[in-house]
Amino acid sequence: MNSKITFLFLFFVSIYFLTGQGSIQSSDGKIMYLLTQSMVENQSLSFSESVTVTETQGPQYSKYGLGMSVLAVPFYVLGKVLSALLGIEESMATQFTVSMINGILTAFSCVMIYCFALDRLSFRSSTGLFLAAGFGLSTIAWYYSEDFMSEPATTLFLLTAVYFASNPDRERKNHSLLLAGVFLACAVSCRLATLLAVPGFVFYHWMMWKNEQKAADFWADIFRAAIPVALVLIIIMAYNYVRFEDLLESGYEKGGFGGRFLVGFYGILFSPGKSLFLYNPLTIFGCLAFTRFLAGNKKIALFFGWLIISHLLMFSFWHSWPGGMGWGPRLMLVVMPYLILPVGFLWEAFAKEVKIPLIAALVLGIAVQIPSITVNISRYYYEMSQQFGS
Repeated sequence: MNSKITFLFLFFVSIYFLTGQGSIQSSDGKIMYLLTQSMVENQSLSFSESVTVTETQGPQYSKYGLGMSVLAVPFYVLGKVLSALLGIEESMATQFTVSMINGILTAFSCVMIYCFALDRLSFRSSTGLFLAAGFGLSTIAWYYSEDFMSEPATTLFLLTAVYFASNPDRERKNHSLLLAGVFLACAVSCRLATLLAVPGFVFYHWMMWKNEQKAADFWADIFRAAIPVALVLIIIMAYNYVRFEDLLESGYEKGGFGGRFLVGFYGILFSPGKSLFLYNPLTIFGCLAFTRFLAGNKKIALFFGWLIISHLLMFSFWHSWPGGMGWGPRLMLVVMPYLILPVGFLWEAFAKEVKIPLIAALVLGIAVQIPSITVNISRYYYEMSQQFGS
């Protein structure tokens, strides 16, 4: 088991490193990088360099989650060390090392997919490997392993929290709940929107243990798991006050949930530019598998359902539901594991000849991702803007 997990991680991290660009392309990533740089070099939460033309002069503050910039600190320091040892320009070396973070995190997500498949859904090892490949190579996760964005970290932390929260071992319940709270807190520190998952955790815990504990014990469990999340929220509010002199202002207020729901809903699911199913064909079978999922493991299926539907509805209302000029429905990456894992029920339920459509969807998904990891999309958009205007 351990050797398979090690091999799985090394396999995916090798692919992500080989296909990674070694630079930070997105404006979001550059802003988070500048915050990391400022924390290391100036011990400050503000920076002076502008990334977009609309930014005002003077101290700049990142509106993105603090967690991602903090996570990048050791990678930034590693870049400084490499710069000194190899004589590489420090800015290039640090951006290179920081840009590698998501390759590592996405490889860990593939490992967690495998572990979840075996430990929580009782799939065979071969099924777990298929699902890990489905997530790691046949979805937009591959593309977002290249750049310094917050979605891969949020995806890993939330998936790990779900893994520990769904541990059926009564003797390890308290320990697992605490770990679930810690990883959920990490996810929230990267993207505040992850708080939307909290009701799902509470509901799942109630379904899991309602017949084995009293109400007081239930709420004690919830309180125990909520402590890390509460601590992170306090840190976020303090960070908000430093940035905006307001505990509750996050920087996302402009635009906010002012989008048209039907436009966002249709766009995320079916539009040619951002369709969840077009960019991740295997998720079609994930949706089809939910009836078998409900029959085989109703509690986890409902948990997954909450995570998927709540995020879909929230982002459909969001004014920037396309997620910028990235590849596919970027904002939905965080729920991709919960659309891929149910495919295992189809993989194990039918004969070999029925698996052909699943394999075809896997291969098609890989083919869909190839252009995104062989072409610098930011460079492409730049060339198009120069040729045709922005």
